[in-house]
Amino acid sequence: PYAIDKIPGTKPAMLRYNDAIPGSVHTILSVGFSRSGKTTAAVQMYSNKKFPFRAQFGNGERIWLISPTHHLQEDVWNRMNIPLDHRFKHYDEDVMKNFIQEAENDSNRPRLPRLMMLDDCVAELPTKR
Repeated sequence: PYAIDKIPGTKPAMLRYNDAIPGSVHTILSVGFSRSGKTTAAVQMYSNKKFPFRAQFGNGERIWLISPTHHLQEDVWNRMNIPLDHRFKHYDEDVMKNFIQEAENDSNRPRLPRLMMLDDCVAELPTKR
């Protein structure tokens, strides 16, 4: 989501700005009754090949999932190509630390975007911060 200005007399910039992709950290909270389609909506939004989010997160390689029910909805989550070692059943501070550490160690500039998806685990999240 970074705009790169073309300097006069140079080749066109390689990276283009995409208005459909948030330019900074974003949070989406989806609230609804059980079986109302919250997970399906999130998966469809982030896995749709026509929507820019799929490529933005490395076609699943830079997505982490924390969901106690992800193993019951494998057919849905598999659409996002999230690596199995990026899927967790329970929230854990170590998972978050690893997620952050990997992002900080990214040598790309600008750093490649990452996505942490928390599904059906609100009760497990820390309440102090």
